[in-house]
Amino acid sequence: MDLTSHHRSLFEKPGVHSLPQLYQLGLGVYHSDKWRELSSYLRWELKHKLGLFPANQYLRFTDHAPLLLDSATDCPESFLVSPAVAVNKASLAWRLLIETSRTFQCGCLFSDASGLYISTDSGQSATLHYRFTHPIQSVFVSNEGYVFVCSDGKLLRSIDRGKSFTEVLALSSPNSYFLENNGMTELPDGRLLIGEYGVVRHRHSWQNLAYIYYSTDRGATWQTSDFLIRDGVNKHVHLVKYSLYLNSLFLTDGDNKKQVWLNRTLTQLGQPANNHGDGWHRLNQTHYQQGGYLSMAELNGRVFLGSDYLGGTNFIVSTTDGERFQKQIIPDPYRRSPVMNMLTRRTNTGQTELWAVLHNSITSSTRSLLMFSSDGGQTWTRVIDYDGTRHEIKLVSASPKLIDQVHFAIITKAGNQFKQSVFRASTRRL
Repeated sequence: MDLTSHHRSLFEKPGVHSLPQLYQLGLGVYHSDKWRELSSYLRWELKHKLGLFPANQYLRFTDHAPLLLDSATDCPESFLVSPAVAVNKASLAWRLLIETSRTFQCGCLFSDASGLYISTDSGQSATLHYRFTHPIQSVFVSNEGYVFVCSDGKLLRSIDRGKSFTEVLALSSPNSYFLENNGMTELPDGRLLIGEYGVVRHRHSWQNLAYIYYSTDRGATWQTSDFLIRDGVNKHVHLVKYSLYLNSLFLTDGDNKKQVWLNRTLTQLGQPANNHGDGWHRLNQTHYQQGGYLSMAELNGRVFLGSDYLGGTNFIVSTTDGERFQKQIIPDPYRRSPVMNMLTRRTNTGQTELWAVLHNSITSSTRSLLMFSSDGGQTWTRVIDYDGTRHEIKLVSASPKLIDQVHFAIITKAGNQFKQSVFRASTRRL
């Protein structure tokens, strides 16, 4: 993703003047070992342009017209998405909001990225419980209520709901953390896993952060595995997440190989699969078979995975058994936008929704999108269609469970300044 962003002018206005940039991109592909990804990009591009993808494989949208957010527009404080879903400006500008139950949420604010705040009313109000010396990068709450915070490349644990913290793990760089909502998970027996993420550049190569950490004592101590690095992964871990439906663990890596792994036995958490089937099984043998997913959610017996092919062709892939995968191709003008995050919501009437954000910051011609599906991913309703070079939408809410409200932030660039507004999507009151 970073290599594509660095050479964004190639995607904005390609031409003869782009030849030096093309040469530099070629060097970048060589040094970062991304030739596999380039090959896949070209094959997908040709299939799309020549109409070789079956029409029924493209993701389908409803007729609802989305709110358009461009360079000179601001989001209204409230608007209807559909007859059943309303969006309103949130009372607090949450930067992260971990929703474990209706009576306990925690996170940090855009105005105070170093403070951990606790809410007991679904994020409407909050109280400061703890202040860190550096900004909070990600947060996770275990089933026992232990709070884990990544800050300054360290993992800290609280066993008293955020009143005090102890450092339990040092990651491999001060810029390391786990991806919110996707990079830390808990097994039914209380074991915890983390996939290390970060972007650290040293001249022509990345610092390799592709470590897995796992704990068997509820996060008090941690063991480290470098099996992904030994397998040739060159950068970081995107996703490690437990699937309740499959009783299995998913793991994805980036940047050069973009693989997807499955651990069905929930054993040998730091090793590839052995002859007895314990450990991590690689599901894709080539890059073109797709992997390296950036986001994951579960709904109605199906696991959904979102791709990370900035500037290429993106997909939402789903499975009910971890063996057969159904793919939906993101259509233009959103096709080049990775699926950054996904969440599930339960409405007041008991219906379920799958929310996703597609974001592309390299060119205005490729649109970015906040969307949701109320029929298990068969069709999607577009909520906000926006220019990703001027705005960014992030899902602020994080939870492995169905939540009542989806909080999201709209971050707008104005010169060298950034303006943040937070909204919540909930069931419309009739």
